[in-house]
Amino acid sequence: YGDHRDLHSFPTRRSSDLHSKFMIIDKKKVLVGSHNFSNHALTTNREAGVIISGKAVEDFLRIFEEDWNSAI
Repeated sequence: YGDHRDLHSFPTRRSSDLHSKFMIIDKKKVLVGSHNFSNHALTTNREAGVIISGKAVEDFLRIFEEDWNSAI
């Protein structure tokens, strides 16, 4: 929605302590947020999330594959 030129990213260190979660939807969109995927989190807590589409989805696909493969 609107002009995305005002969005900024901040460098972070790779960490297993990162609290955010993400869900890849049909390899076309990514939901990224602080919420757990539970009824309580989605109906009671004050959480934040954003849906991302476009070229940035490729980064999340790569990150997911790296995390999945390192967990095996």
